[in-house]
Order: sequence, then C-alpha cells, then structure tokens
Amino acid sequence: MSSERGFTLVELLVAMAMSVVVILGASAIIISTLDASQQVTQRTTALGEARTGVETLLAQLNSGCLVDNVSPVLAGTTTGISPAVSSDASDLVFVSGTGDSATPTPTEHVVKVSNGALIDSAYSYTGNAASVSTPSAWTFATSPSQVLNLAEHVTTGSGAMFSYYAYSNYQNGTDSLENASAMTVPLTSTTAPTVAEVGLDIRFAPAGSHYNASTTSEIDDAAVFSLTAQDNSSQNAPCQ
Repeated sequence: MSSERGFTLVELLVAMAMSVVVILGASAIIISTLDASQQVTQRTTALGEARTGVETLLAQLNSGCLVDNVSPVLAGTTTGISPAVSSDASDLVFVSGTGDSATPTPTEHVVKVSNGALIDSAYSYTGNAASVSTPSAWTFATSPSQVLNLAEHVTTGSGAMFSYYAYSNYQNGTDSLENASAMTVPLTSTTAPTVAEVGLDIRFAPAGSHYNASTTSEIDDAAVFSLTAQDNSSQNAPCQ
C-alpha cells in the first residue's frame, strides 16, 4: 500500500487563502504602477500643451515693440473693453504687432485666468494708420476678435504669474535688468511704458481623473523688450 497522502481540506483552504493574498498584493502593485504611469503621461501631455501656449504668448509679446522707447505693456485695457483689466500679478494687458513690419498694426491682448484656463483675448485696432506711432491715440474694438486658450488647469497659487521689470541703477553705471526689482503692481500709465521685461511663472496641474492642485508643474520664462544691446553708459529704455 502506498504511503503517499493528499492535502487535507484545511491545508487546501490555507493554500488558497495565501494565493488570494498574493494575487491581491500583485494586483495592487500593478494598479499602482499603471496609475503612476498614467499620471506621468498626463503631466507630460499637460506640460507640452502649456509650453505651446507660453511660446505663443512670448511670440506675441516679442512682436509688440511698435514705438521706439515705449513698452508694449499697457497699464490696463483701453476705453470700452469690459470688464476693465489692469496689468498686475495675475493679469497682463499688452499690444502685439501684425502685418507689414514697416507699418505694423497693433492688437490689444488681455491675458487672464478664467475658469481654470489661461485665456488670451485679442482686440482689433480701430484707429487709422497715422495714429500707430502715437500710443495715446490707439483705439480698439470693444469685443475680442479672437480668444485663445493658452493653458488648462492653471493654478494661481501665492506667487505672481506676471512680474514686470524696468532698467535700473543707471546712476551707478550699471543700467541693467539683471538685478532689477519687480515693479509695483498694478502698473500705472507712468510705469507701464517703462516695462522692459515681463517674467512669466505659469503653474498648472494635469487634466483628467488625476487632477490635483498639489501636483502642479511650472514654466518660468520671460520676454525682454530690447532691440539692441544694453549700453550701461547711458539710460536704457524698452524697445530701444
């Protein structure tokens, strides 16, 4: 007679229970790995989309030197545009130039966060060609001709999204933007024309089911309004 014996019922139940525990543990690891991979994919996609939007904004800012020694940044929206917006830490008002580089046409832009998206509303120029060289005479449509969604799930946080800098330290012979302090906001009709650099600090979170404001990504960049090399021996100005 053979001395071999099978598993008892208790042993089979214990083995099955251990198998279930192992399978559940492995499943949890797989789910966690897939979840992390999905979050990385979403953040990478969001970063690419936001970078495209920021590059669009920078290109518009860099085309805004329409008048020598005058910044494209405006203190606020022109008459008739509602609601009125001022250039400050969370909103940006500026002009870009379109058309022939010899006689560009200004377009007013209002960039602000609306419902979690960074929106660029563009307003067409309604003045005549002769007034292009006189910023105080510019007039624009009261309704936007184009509205661009630059980035989704933007979080304003506690820091400034837009920072403004002017040339400083001329008295010390080092008229530069390098060590310039951020200008007081909101900008005024006096300070806005002197803005030589706009710093961008755009924070955003990935879209989808894993949206979480605490897992934001960040893009830092800047537009500098300088057409020639800085000269520390004399007073510099934007669009110079």
